[in-house]
Amino acid sequence: MAQDGNTDIYVMDLRTRRVQRLTNNPAIDTSPCYSPDGRQIGFNSDRGGSQQLYAMNADGGNKQRLTRTSDCSEVHVDWSPTGDKLATTCVFGWGTRHLILINADGSNRQHLSTPLPPTGASAPDWSPDGRRIACGLVNYGAPDLARIKGQRSAAIDSVLGFQYGDEAIHRNNLVVLE
Repeated sequence: MAQDGNTDIYVMDLRTRRVQRLTNNPAIDTSPCYSPDGRQIGFNSDRGGSQQLYAMNADGGNKQRLTRTSDCSEVHVDWSPTGDKLATTCVFGWGTRHLILINADGSNRQHLSTPLPPTGASAPDWSPDGRRIACGLVNYGAPDLARIKGQRSAAIDSVLGFQYGDEAIHRNNLVVLE
């Protein structure tokens, strides 16, 4: 949620409607995800200069940077059902996305996928049994999206010289990794 031009993470008690700000930093903090036990929140932030994966206590305390990648930005995160791992997507400078798996303490980073056509995976989601991860497939990378932003779908081919689809992410484009 953005307040005063600052994107931070908030939590709201649905019963009382009380809102509590969990992050308060000039950085862009996004994509919060509770751990299965509810004690931690994984999120993405550019507070270190590029979009990286962080975790904090559910009350907003004890923020810790989990990734330190210089070649890509971490976006979207999901905890494994057991809470010991996180799945995230790593966006490289040219817009290609890879699915990444890391331990909850930030160790043992693994690339689970090569770039999935045409530009990669987005928004990982673990199956309840922890054996599979589903991801949406992205039709266009960041540079292409910047060029077609605001254009009608019919103009994509003439603007880019190719067309992978009428939308950036189609609801039916999904891959499941085991």
